[in-house]
Amino acid sequence: MLLGATFLANNLKLINLHVMFGSFQWWGIFILILGIGAFFNALVVFLKSGNRLTLAAQGLLILGLVICAVAALALLGLNWNLLAPIMVIAVGIGFLVTYMIRR
Repeated sequence: MLLGATFLANNLKLINLHVMFGSFQWWGIFILILGIGAFFNALVVFLKSGNRLTLAAQGLLILGLVICAVAALALLGLNWNLLAPIMVIAVGIGFLVTYMIRR
């Protein structure tokens, strides 16, 4: 909603994003907020399930990693062709972390 409202304000000439941020890819911050929210919700699900790593907590953890990877690409201005490999690595890290937590 914040991202949509920001783009709407820019299109209605209420703000000028190019003047405010220049070439900085500011919209990656909004994506990062979603990734952090997924991590927070994974923690809440983990704690409410009696410190057991449920499938829901595992999914939220992996989703948070993928979303934060996309945000990092946006904020650093990296090549979007790296998106698929980074997502695969993020999912692999998520599965590795959840495997280690379960042990």
